[in-house]
Amino acid sequence: MQHIGFVAAQIKIENLIIGVSMIITSLSILLLNMFIIRAIYQDKNLYLLTSYKFIFGLACADIVQLVIHFISGFYTIFQANLNPQFNKILGAIPCYKCYALLTVVLAINRLVLIACPHLDLLWFLLVFFIAAFFGVLHSSPYASILYDSEMWSWSYDFELPLSTFMQQISGVVEIGTVVIAGAIYVIIFVLLIHKVT
Repeated sequence: MQHIGFVAAQIKIENLIIGVSMIITSLSILLLNMFIIRAIYQDKNLYLLTSYKFIFGLACADIVQLVIHFISGFYTIFQANLNPQFNKILGAIPCYKCYALLTVVLAINRLVLIACPHLDLLWFLLVFFIAAFFGVLHSSPYASILYDSEMWSWSYDFELPLSTFMQQISGVVEIGTVVIAGAIYVIIFVLLIHKVT
């Protein structure tokens, strides 16, 4: 993998297709998220509802991640990265962790909304502290996520001492959030069915 100095390079058709797809998809979803943010922000009644604050946070985290995917599209097309520090910064931005954790928090929020309606700030702070933990470690010289333009994906730099540990923790967080959110939504579904009948 080389760093971009924008030397004329032969672009492979599969890299062009994947890269352009990443760019177009990122821009399309980014625009949809902007509409969501605008709708929630402009409707003060929606923004007063805790669930919509979490959805607003999900959209913001998604937008930052989409900007990274947009840049990754160019990495894929040219099979190169910008300088290593910029790549490290992009890899250290923990939006996907934030998004996964906010999904669980939104599920928990919907579950406990009736019993504890004033805990939304606590949940937000918990999410951002956990995401910041990952961001700080990924920014350190001990762990890093870098874009591999040949594999068309972001992956850990296993030459660094904590990268394997961070990958394992990330896997637990990401899979765990899906399982927890799914279980909570099953409980919510059962409670709603019980209330209706």
